[in-house]
Amino acid sequence: MKKYLTQAVVLGSALFTTAMVNAADYTAAVGAAQTEAEGNVGAATLAVIGVAVVGFGVAAVIGWMRK
Repeated sequence: MKKYLTQAVVLGSALFTTAMVNAADYTAAVGAAQTEAEGNVGAATLAVIGVAVVGFGVAAVIGWMRK
């Protein structure tokens, strides 16, 4: 039983260390994805506002032409 316990502790420690090293590797990728996502949100917001402005402008021109 002690023989397997020692092996289990060593295996668990190795897996934990490997998981922590891999988690540290993804920190830069997560930061880059967050920056890109913020840019995408800004672009989508500008697109929605742009479509609203164009729609309002077209409606105003059509209204002006009907007078």
